[in-house]
Amino acid sequence: MDKELATARWLVAQGFPALPPRDDLPQPIAAEGRLVTFWEYVPPTALPAPQLSDLARLLRALHALPEPDFAVPPLNPFPLMRSRLEKAEGVAEADVAFLSSACRDAEDDFHALVAADPASYGLVHGDAHRGNLLRRGERVLLIDYEAVAMGPRAWDLLPTATAVDRFGLPPAEYAAFVDIYGADVTKHPGYRTLRTVRELGMTTWLMQNVTHSPSEAAEFALRMESLRRGDLGARWHAL
Repeated sequence: MDKELATARWLVAQGFPALPPRDDLPQPIAAEGRLVTFWEYVPPTALPAPQLSDLARLLRALHALPEPDFAVPPLNPFPLMRSRLEKAEGVAEADVAFLSSACRDAEDDFHALVAADPASYGLVHGDAHRGNLLRRGERVLLIDYEAVAMGPRAWDLLPTATAVDRFGLPPAEYAAFVDIYGADVTKHPGYRTLRTVRELGMTTWLMQNVTHSPSEAAEFALRMESLRRGDLGARWHAL
């Protein structure tokens, strides 16, 4: 929580379109075993919803910022994935074993990739997709700072790039995103490694929900099959 609040305050101070916290209130506060934070309210608007073009502009601006003047952890998605796998319920042992092995293999590749290219290392949002954009009048804000970290900037471009294969994003929309941001992550030498890590994260997240509904269980099975086959073109479904 401290990191999220510090990130928001720092971004606002940099002139970046971030969602400001309510600093007229003491926070975070503890309530019934939870931590609570308060943020400025953004009312609904009749203006168009934010687009991928907005995301590309915001990421380009974010990645051009200087290094923050407070501690930001390195990007490391693996502890969270391991925690999910350790707590897995309603999932076949073979699936847990496969994902655990895949995470171990990908972790070595991921850390080697980061170490080999320090120039690409910087502040990343960590979960950069259209769902984390919010329109406030004529401005579009980049919100949700839970996953903010220091890591390869290419990480923030993965959700849009993989959406072409996995979720049916039209290639023309991705091409426009690339033109605005100024780089195509699919040409990055570590793209396959980063994509594998991202998709393992998406799959272990969904794994937590397999007992909640048949549709989520079916989607988890579909993703597992495509990961086992190494099928990068299998269509997934957003849930």
